[in-house]
Amino acid sequence: MYQTSEFREKNSAYKSSIAYKEWRKTYRERDSVKESEANYVNSDAGKASQKRRKQRYYGSETWRAQQDRHNDTRRKRYAEEHVRRLNVALANVVSRMIRGTRDTSRTLYSYTEFEDAHDLLAHLEPLVAKREGMTMENYGTVWHIDHRIAKCWYANDEDDMKRCWSRRNLAPEFGIDNIKKNRTIIDNVCIEVGSAYWPKSWGGKIPDAATKARMNVALKMD
Repeated sequence: MYQTSEFREKNSAYKSSIAYKEWRKTYRERDSVKESEANYVNSDAGKASQKRRKQRYYGSETWRAQQDRHNDTRRKRYAEEHVRRLNVALANVVSRMIRGTRDTSRTLYSYTEFEDAHDLLAHLEPLVAKREGMTMENYGTVWHIDHRIAKCWYANDEDDMKRCWSRRNLAPEFGIDNIKKNRTIIDNVCIEVGSAYWPKSWGGKIPDAATKARMNVALKMD
């Protein structure tokens, strides 16, 4: 029977309706329908149909676009995981250098401003000497390494990692104060660190109070 354009429009509208979708869902849940579909899928005709569908899909613009998105996501995830691993490695290396059990590190040399343990200690020792109650020997029990702008605000890329681990952003801090500060963004501290070492996402501006609040909410949800 010849189908008019009016019939096709009505048919299309019906198949888009909730009533049709509910009917189709109920219909396909019938045991007889499931059995019939399974038999067709396993038949020669069904296998040939699936093969034709795959041939039409693979290599199509849709498939290529999907692959590009998948590859981009995979590359981004790999890069982020790489930086996360480097951050953990740096924390371990710095701790061992302060305790005197490590002198050199390719990771430290490659991803921070420090050349070796001597360079790192030359930065920290004068700062420790200025703080009453701190000594190089009571590192870990009395004082910690403080990222003056917390690590969590930096992106997982090598450029931001270098900013995070810069001389300007590393300082000794009493453990209890460092824990209390947590990820708080303190404006005068940011000014002391310098805009060249702020997270790139800040765009050269210290976040205002409203932006800080949104950032904290987003971090909790992440």
